[in-house]
Amino acid sequence: MELHEAMSKLEDYSVPTEEPLSQQEQYELRLCLDSLRCLRNACVGSPQNQILLLSSGIPGQLVKFICNAVHAANSCDDVLVLMRCSIQVAVNMVTGNSEGQHSMWNSFYPTTFIDVLSCRDAKSRQYCCMLLLACVKSPAVLKMFFSSDVRKAVMEAVFDVCVLETDLDFSLQLVNYLLQHEGFIVDSLVFLSTEARIVLVEIISAHLSEELDNLETPSSISDEGLKALAVTFEKSCHSVVKLATGQEQEEADCQVPVLVLKILTALCVATSSPTRPAMTVLQGCKSLLISAMEMLHMVHAAGKKKDNLFTVTQDLDVEGAIRNPVHGFRRDLVRLIGNLSYRCEENQELVRDLKGIQIILEQCSIDDQNPFINQWAILAIRNLCENNQENQAVIAGLKQQGVANNETLQSLGYEAVMRDDGKVYLKNVKKT
Repeated sequence: MELHEAMSKLEDYSVPTEEPLSQQEQYELRLCLDSLRCLRNACVGSPQNQILLLSSGIPGQLVKFICNAVHAANSCDDVLVLMRCSIQVAVNMVTGNSEGQHSMWNSFYPTTFIDVLSCRDAKSRQYCCMLLLACVKSPAVLKMFFSSDVRKAVMEAVFDVCVLETDLDFSLQLVNYLLQHEGFIVDSLVFLSTEARIVLVEIISAHLSEELDNLETPSSISDEGLKALAVTFEKSCHSVVKLATGQEQEEADCQVPVLVLKILTALCVATSSPTRPAMTVLQGCKSLLISAMEMLHMVHAAGKKKDNLFTVTQDLDVEGAIRNPVHGFRRDLVRLIGNLSYRCEENQELVRDLKGIQIILEQCSIDDQNPFINQWAILAIRNLCENNQENQAVIAGLKQQGVANNETLQSLGYEAVMRDDGKVYLKNVKKT
């Protein structure tokens, strides 16, 4: 089929909106699909054909096809394929073509983009993300997008697509591209819904984890983005304590504790390598360390009680512990404090001033809700004491006060007893 012939066949075609399709409608639909496939292939690597299609009104025709397909009452496979092919044609028309990127953006943004991103067809939603990516690669279009009042609705829809399980990953490619641009993380953490921010933070964590495996790779997460994560944690961390202690929260805030836990994980990963710039950036955020210490004091106090999610358990019920919505929160607080204190004298002293050494020492025990917390506590103490005589003196000045009560040992029929020489042994209390 010739290019001009394919274009002419699209001019008068109307997407069927009712079902079932007549035999004539089925024939016309398949003819239209063949025309779209011809146009799609003709645009690949051909600026001349791209310009020809852009100047012939094809973008408007594609928008009409896509909108009709989205709102069509029938859901036959050919109508869905029509929508997918129309989006693919649009992508090939704008790839590497600045004029096409601007023209297609004006034709699709925002209504058509939002309609497709919210439609029932998973592939079309991914292809729509591919078109968005192709357009925002133009600096002018990207600037228009960041200044748009409706970007929130578009990005909310994009993050909804990110959680879909498909063989395509254009939505993630789009987010990864936007992550590299100044202000995107800061902006998103302010205006997006909590659910969308959770997805964003998970993607950021994945990036930070991958970068740990290749220390020479420049970070895709900007310093401003890292600081924005820290600020969001500081502002919202108290929501976790409210959840765990049964305090009332507004319905809109029910997902905020999940967001806080995700951010805490990301901050721990970001501060895991002293050779990465993220470590230096976050070590400079003193308010982050203060907030983490404040949380640890509150969580530790709550954990001594028996009526909340922070209550320490040693029942070896792994599955039950994992279901706890604040699972691992205290452990990650200890981990973050230890990381932020690594070879940073100011932070070492700040932790000491906040009575953090004593509270971290008290985490050197087993807790089902916080796996490996004792190992992280030991590492944190090591980082706090390295080349710091004052912190070493705090630990040296601690006095032995006997054996703490341990209900888990008692339930197993044992009791910890201290001898006169200061050594501890287990006594079987079941024996008479």
